[in-house]
Amino acid sequence: MITFAELFCEQHGIPREKFERVVLIRSLPLRIRVIAPLVLLFNRRYFLPEYEFISDVAVMHKPHDFKWALADFRSHSANRTWWRRQLRLRASISRMKKLVESVPTFIAHGVTGDTD
Repeated sequence: MITFAELFCEQHGIPREKFERVVLIRSLPLRIRVIAPLVLLFNRRYFLPEYEFISDVAVMHKPHDFKWALADFRSHSANRTWWRRQLRLRASISRMKKLVESVPTFIAHGVTGDTD
């Protein structure tokens, strides 16, 4: 069964090994993209919860699997920090949802889950 990552890479013409990085960048709000290099200078593992979220999304076979990936991301212990909760220094759930919906196979079935 084909995965979301395979469909996304095919649609966007990117190699599979660049999937995580491309999706991370596209899921970050613009203001976060600008300061992400600075954040990574101080903490190389800061975006680990996002990469775990992206890994969960990558292996989805059905759109309704998004809600499980989303639940895991929201419950990640790192997302309880002040930086992530108050400053929203994290991936945008609504951006991630839009990325998933941008793949035609997933659009046909719709994606469930709340946004930011």
